Parts: sequence; structure tokens; C-alpha cells
Amino acid sequence: MKIQKIAALILALIIAVLAFAACTENTAVTGGNEAGETSSVTPQKTEEKETAKTPVKTEEKTEEKTDEKKTDEQKTEEKKTEEQKQTEEKKTEEQKKTEEKKDETPTGTAAAVVSTAEGLIGTAFEYGGVGPEKFDNSGFVFYCFKKNGIEIPRLASGMATAGTEVKREDLKPGDVVVFSNEIGGPAEFVGLYVGEGKFIACNNPEVPTKLQSINSYWEPRFLSGRRFA
Repeated sequence: MKIQKIAALILALIIAVLAFAACTENTAVTGGNEAGETSSVTPQKTEEKETAKTPVKTEEKTEEKTDEKKTDEQKTEEKKTEEQKQTEEKKTEEQKKTEEKKDETPTGTAAAVVSTAEGLIGTAFEYGGVGPEKFDNSGFVFYCFKKNGIEIPRLASGMATAGTEVKREDLKPGDVVVFSNEIGGPAEFVGLYVGEGKFIACNNPEVPTKLQSINSYWEPRFLSGRRFA
């Protein structure tokens, strides 16, 4: 009887040991699987993160390059537009100058009056002189018109109110330009406009018949232009 009990205890002990061993093995396998799964999952997440990040950076760089390219193209286009604008403005200015020159080309009687005046440059001054060898100031202008069949007043004061009034910006060759000797004074000095801001006049004994500029001493003394031809 004792022997049977002992044998039963030994058998139960063996079964318990075997069961414990089996349980331990299962635990080790489970732990190994979990570790393996963790190990395999972790790299996957890392790869996913890297994969997700990489395209974003590439896209950002691509967008930056595209923006830079657009900016460069815009700058080039703006530069071309500015150059075209400057070219057009230059052409417009040249056209204006050409048109002004065309407008200042004397024709008909006016051209003949200008030609007469240009031929008398250097002629001496003399009070009361009406040419052709000597002139006073108004006598010179009077002679240039009379020579070409046009009668105008003899004195500067008369010329200042005769003919057709012309503004300075509308002057044409052959027009009479009227000045005052003192700024704000009456009409006392005249000349013959020949274009490009120039006129011919016989001033005084020290300054005989010569080509002069309106844009000089005479600019603030300019009163008006008068057209007779």
C-alpha cells in the first residue's frame, strides 16, 4: 500500500514537472514570437516614416526650384518689357523731333524771308538803317519782308500788334519774334525766327546782324510771335 502511494506521488510529480516544462517552453516561444513581431514591425514603421518624409522634401525642393524658375522667367520678361518700353519711348521722342523738324521747314514766302535774313548775317548796325548795307533792329526785319513783297509795320511796337499772334511753342521759320529790352517792359526789340529756338536780329553797333537763341538772355523778355507769311 505504501509502495503504491509512493509510486502515485512520483508519477504526479513527474507529470507536474513535465507540465511546468511545457508551460515554460510555450512562454519562451510566445515571447520569442512577440519579440520577433516587434522587431519586424518596428523597421516597417521606420521605413514608412522615411518613405513618407522623403517625397515631401523632394516635392518641396521641386516646388522651390519651380518657383525660382518662374521668378527668373518673370524677371527676364519684365526686363524685356522695360527694354521694349524704353525703345518705344526713344522712337516716340525721335519721331517727335523728326516731326518738329518737318514742321520747322519753311515753305513758300516764309522760306524766302528766312533765306534773305540768313544772307544778311554780319551786316552792320546803323540807327534808322533799312538796308541792304546797314540796319537798325526793326529795319532789318522790315527789309527781309519787303524784299519778298510783304509790307509790315516799320517799328517793333507796330509789329507787336500786327499779323497773327503765335505762341512760343507754335513758332515756325519766318515768324517775327517780339521782345522787351527790360523784363516786363513794352515791345522794343524784334528778330526773325529761323527754327530750332534760333532767330536772326541786328542788335546794336557792338552786335551786328547775327544768329541768336531765344533760350538765353531773351527768354524772360519774350513777348510773342507774329506771323506775316
